[in-house]
Amino acid sequence: MLDTATLHTNPWAITGDALEAMIAHGYDARAGNQAGPIAARRGRAISQSGTVTVRDGVATVNVCGPIFTAQRYAGSASYEGIAADVAVALRDPKITALILAIDSPGGELAGAASLVDTIYRARGRKRVVAIANDVASAAAYWLASAASEVVTTPTGILGSIGVSTIVRDTRERDAREGVETIDIISSQSPKKAPDPATEGGRAQIRATLNALTLVMAAGIARNRGTTRERVLEDFGRGGVLVGQAAVDAGLADRVSTYEELHRELSGRGRIVAPARTQQKSAQPTAPASRAREAARMPRQLTPSGLTRAQSDALAAHRSREAAERKRQAEAARKAAAEREERERPAREAARILEAFNTTRKR
Repeated sequence: MLDTATLHTNPWAITGDALEAMIAHGYDARAGNQAGPIAARRGRAISQSGTVTVRDGVATVNVCGPIFTAQRYAGSASYEGIAADVAVALRDPKITALILAIDSPGGELAGAASLVDTIYRARGRKRVVAIANDVASAAAYWLASAASEVVTTPTGILGSIGVSTIVRDTRERDAREGVETIDIISSQSPKKAPDPATEGGRAQIRATLNALTLVMAAGIARNRGTTRERVLEDFGRGGVLVGQAAVDAGLADRVSTYEELHRELSGRGRIVAPARTQQKSAQPTAPASRAREAARMPRQLTPSGLTRAQSDALAAHRSREAAERKRQAEAARKAAAEREERERPAREAARILEAFNTTRKR
């Protein structure tokens, strides 16, 4: 048969060698999530997972190893865990900026989009900077792209944009061992289980992977302020780019190191405005964007500008609150409508059953 174990057949946004390594090592569930070898010097832990630390008002969320949806493996991360860590940092009023320190080949595709949106929305609350320290590939790069700014170390590896899966052909081994697997599928669903051993089956699976890659590329394009077509053509075409080459192609904004970036964000080093902010500095800014600029470049404000920035920040905060209330109300309305739609068949079936039982009693 063709092996259909979850690790093999799930869509993955991860480098090929990392997926092969996970399969080779089995990746049985184990306790804990590792924060990485240099996490200890990044400050005190402020989350139960230990993967987010704070020092000098700057929080660092460490994203290390392959990323899974919820379950945790030794030396890996989970989307749920990262989301919780980001939320902790955003809630803490003593934290002024957030670093996503990424050293990951990517991971499961399921769960990535939700975390990407969480990071993207956090831009308006605090400065969020991702650094490839030293690998931010596939799903890990998708996460990085959602930050206010993407920084890479000189040897940082970024890219590997795309989706893949692996199917193991064990038919010869099964035949030797006398194992026969029979799949029975409803006649109405001929495409439910494509056969990867056939060209048609491979084409069907590839079409799904292509569609998922387009979703991923569109998300990266939104985050980076470019087009999906440019992401597909110029961001490595599934390959990776290193350091300055990644900056030149548009995957990152500049080259730095973790410590240099931390000094900058904590106010102890040279202030560097985000590259995309510098490019748009000549354009008029709305109150919300002026407030974000004030938060990003506090040393450039005059006393009068600081007062105006504070006023603008308050207006932006109120605007975000109103937008969030509207979004929550719309989400509640939509959820109620969906629940009504889901429950309608059950109610109708109960009504029919009740009518049937009444008729039978007669």
